[in-house]
Order: sequence, then C-alpha cells, then structure tokens
Amino acid sequence: MHLLTIYPIQSCNLKCEQCPSKPWLLPVNDTGNKLNNEMLFKWLDKFCPPRKWFIEIRGGEPSLYPEIDGLVYGLNERRYYGLIKTNGILPIPKTEKFRRIAAWHLDINNPPKNYDSLLILKNPKDNWREKIKYCVDNNIPYGHATFHYFWGENKGQDANAGYEINPIYPVRFFKTCTMVFSNGVISYCAERKKSESYRIQEMQKPLLCRPCSLCRNVVGQEMALTDEFKMMLKRRERGEVQ
Repeated sequence: MHLLTIYPIQSCNLKCEQCPSKPWLLPVNDTGNKLNNEMLFKWLDKFCPPRKWFIEIRGGEPSLYPEIDGLVYGLNERRYYGLIKTNGILPIPKTEKFRRIAAWHLDINNPPKNYDSLLILKNPKDNWREKIKYCVDNNIPYGHATFHYFWGENKGQDANAGYEINPIYPVRFFKTCTMVFSNGVISYCAERKKSESYRIQEMQKPLLCRPCSLCRNVVGQEMALTDEFKMMLKRRERGEVQ
C-alpha cells in the first residue's frame, strides 16, 4: 500500500506557535495555492489506482480549500480510502471512506465542531488533561500524542519525554510515500529537497519514497488505522474485496 499526502491548500485560519508548517503557510488567495480538483483527479486517475493508494489530506487547513467538498466526494466516488487532518473549525464533508481527525488546538471552551475523532496534543502550555476528560465524559472518540517542539530553543525535543515513556512505532504498513503540495510540486517527503521539475500540472508520475523507519508523517497515519482496517486494505489491494 502506498501513502499519498495531499496539501490542497497551504493556508490556515489559526496561528499555532509550534505549527510544523508555519514557514510554508500562505494567504488563502496567494498564487502559490494553484491546485484545483480538475488537475488533481486527472493526475490521480492516471497514476494512483484506488486499491493501491491510501490518501491523507492535510494543510495548512484543508477546509479553506475552495473545492474541498468536491475533492472529498470525488475521492469517495473513486473508492479511495483516507484520513483528513483538520482543526475542525470549518465544515468538511462526512463520508464513508474518509475519517476526519480534528486536532484540538483551541482552549477547553472551544472544542472542534467538525470531526469523526479528536486528536489532543500534550502541549505543556495547554490544559490537555481536561480535554481528555471532556472526550471521556462526552463519549467522543479521541487519541493523544506527545507534543513536539518544531521551533525555538527546544527545537527537536518532545515536551513530554521527561515524565512519560513514549513508545517508538516503526513504519510497518506503507511501502512508499509521496507528497503533492498546493503549488502542484510532487515530492518524496517534507524533509527532503523538493524537485520543482516534478509537478502534477505536467502529469509527472509520483516520486515513490521508501519511508525512513521512524518517519513521523507515515507512522502518524499507521497509528490512526486499526489492525482490522489495515487487513481490509491489504485484502483490497490484492483484489480479494471491493
């Protein structure tokens, strides 16, 4: 199974201090946000058969993408499965094959409104324990994750490493990963230099990258999938189920 991460828009309606995408965020109407559904579907239909590709949609904030409804419905109609990473403030269609995971970035009084499950980051500046209690008390599906410093004097460190043991999950499920950014550039991964000559506008094929054993992006997707769901995807990839 191949993992495709699509950044349909690299803009956001929040300004989180430790946002990993901060240096690459653009105004919503910036000319760098060039993607549209016509070019995305044309490229996907040629290179990415649904049985072999799992799609992650993220940003920025994907709900700001002007064609987000058509993108999600179109991917479902083509029988792709995937995850949508959002802050849950603005609506994104709820569909059968795409699960909306909303990171709870705002305070305890402002939970996300549009989600299938919540993600709570253990930010030491945030009352994340109260957020977990809120989910438990209200029977809301949730997950929690270590808070990672991407910027500042603690850059590269995990905020929670001093008082809890965080298990290491190596990549096991996805064989390759590919990224498509909002300007159409196709890349191996966010950590490696992008090749501006590879763009979906030019109908260039995906750049298949074998993920590093502890790739945060790929491991993050794998941890969000149940063993039962992974089994279904493998059987589907082999043509045993529709």
